Amino acid sequence: MPETWPTTISQDFAQDGYKEIPPDNLIKTENSVGAPKVRRRTTANVRKFQCSVEMLTTSQMADMETFFTTTCKEGLLSFTVKHPRTKAATTFWWSKPPEYTSHGATYDVQLSIEIRP
Repeated sequence: MPETWPTTISQDFAQDGYKEIPPDNLIKTENSVGAPKVRRRTTANVRKFQCSVEMLTTSQMADMETFFTTTCKEGLLSFTVKHPRTKAATTFWWSKPPEYTSHGATYDVQLSIEIRP
């Protein structure tokens, strides 16, 4: 069962710098004669996302750290949050640990997450 995104942290990801990467799911096979054959690699694939949550307070940063480290067991467990583009509740997995950037009294958190089949 996916973990729940912390209520103290906004589910509205920043649109500036948002990136959604559809899966590259095709295989091309060159033939000795004629056009290459193209087929799907699989019927289900991973969709990757790069997004951020901005302007977090020190308290919210502590909540984010606890969520990743303890609640999600350092990225082992999935979580549910609003999809950055569609806004529908979606289950995500961590692609890598979050990255934190300080702006004095506030922080930005960059997330690399993915939807798995």
